[in-house]
Amino acid sequence: MTRRREPDGPAAPVAAFVTLIHDRRGRMSARQRIEGADLLLDRLRRRRPLPLHWPLAAAVGVVALVAAGVGVREFSHRGARPLSCTVEGGHIARGGFIEADPGAATTLHFSDGSDVSLSPGTQASLRQVDALGARVTLTGGNVYVDIAHRPGSHWSFEAGPFAIAVTGTAFRVGWNAAQEELHVQMDRGAVEVSGPLSDGELALRAGQQLDVRVRERETLIRDRDGLGQDPPAETPTPAPIPSVSSPALMGGTLLTHAGASHRPPTNDGAANPDWAAMLADGEFEAIVRQADRRGLDECIATANSTEIATLADAARYSRHDDVARRALLAQRARFPSSSAAHDAAFLLGRLEETLKNASAAIDWYDRYVRENPGGTYGSEAMGRKMMLIEQVSGAPEARAAAADYLSHFPDGPYSAKARALTRVP
Repeated sequence: MTRRREPDGPAAPVAAFVTLIHDRRGRMSARQRIEGADLLLDRLRRRRPLPLHWPLAAAVGVVALVAAGVGVREFSHRGARPLSCTVEGGHIARGGFIEADPGAATTLHFSDGSDVSLSPGTQASLRQVDALGARVTLTGGNVYVDIAHRPGSHWSFEAGPFAIAVTGTAFRVGWNAAQEELHVQMDRGAVEVSGPLSDGELALRAGQQLDVRVRERETLIRDRDGLGQDPPAETPTPAPIPSVSSPALMGGTLLTHAGASHRPPTNDGAANPDWAAMLADGEFEAIVRQADRRGLDECIATANSTEIATLADAARYSRHDDVARRALLAQRARFPSSSAAHDAAFLLGRLEETLKNASAAIDWYDRYVRENPGGTYGSEAMGRKMMLIEQVSGAPEARAAAADYLSHFPDGPYSAKARALTRVP
C-alpha cells in the first residue's frame, strides 16, 4: 500500500488546524465563540502581526471566523456606525446610568428597532453601544428586553453576577440585589445565562422561566404555561417578577449547589476607594457606606471635585437624598467655577423635582441655564422647567418658557410639548 506523502511547507498544518478548530467549536459557548472572533478581528483591524506565516494565518483566520459563526458580514459591522439610542421617560446620566423622569417608566429605543424598557425604580446603566448591539447592566429592578434579530448582532445584559447573552429575542429579567435573586422569563427566541451557580451557560428558550437564589445556591428552570414562540403584540411595561416561594413544588428542574460564595465582599473599609470604578459597577450603596465610615462631614470637606460628584451620583441612585444634597451643595461651595459645580445646579433641580418640590426645582434649573447656557443639560433643564411651570401654574404661564425653549432647541426632545404650549387656543 502506498502511503500518501504529507505536504511540506507552511501550508502543511492547515488541515490539522481546521480539524482542531472544528473540534473545539463544539465545546465552546456562544460567548467564547464571539470573544474569540472579536480578538481575531481586532488583530486584523489593527494590523497586529499574527504568530503564523501569512498563508497559514489567512487560512486559520477564515476557518476561525466560520467556526465562530461570524462570517464576512462581521467585517461590515466592524466598519459600521454604532447604533443610536433615544430615551423615553428619562435620560442617560454620568457613567451611563439610566435616570428616569420622576415616577416614569423609561424605555431605550435603539436604531435597529430594539427596545429596553425599565420599570419604575429600576437601576440600570448603558455601558456600551456599538454597531452590533449594546451592553446593559441591571443593578436592581425589572427590565423588559425586545431585541430585533440581525445577523451578527451581539447584546449583553448583566444582572448582579450574572450575564445574559442575546441575539434576537424578547424576555423579562429581574434582579433583587438585597435578596440576591435572579428571575428570567422568556417570551421569544433564546438566551444563554452564565453566573456563579453553573459550570457553563444555561440555555433558555421561549416559554421557559429561570429562577436563581444565590444565597440558597438554587437554580430552577421550568416551563411557563400558556407561553409559545410568538412575541407579545405590544412591548409591555415590565412588571415585577415574583420570587420563587417553593422550588420543590413548581414542577421544574431544580439544581441545588453548595460551595464558596460567588464573589468576595466589597472592601467597604478601603482607605482610598476607587469610587469611579465602583460607580461604573453599580456599587452605589458601598460608596455611601464608605463615605459614612470615613465621616461624611470630613469626606465632603476634604474630597476632591471628582470624588464629591461620584458620591453625589451614588447617593442619588441609591435614594440617599440628604447625602446627595449635601454633596451637591458642597460641590458648588468648594469648587464654584468648575463644570461640576454647574452640573450640580441641574442635579439639585432633579433632586428637588423627585421630592415634589417644584418651586425649588424651577429655581435650580433657572440657575443652571444662567450659569451654563450651552451646557450638557441645557435642553433638559429648560424642558423640565417648562413642564413644572405648567404643572404648578397652568399652560398660559408656561407659554413664555416654551417659547424660550424653542428658540434654543427647536428640535429638542421637549419641542413637541413646547409647540403645543405656544399655540394660542
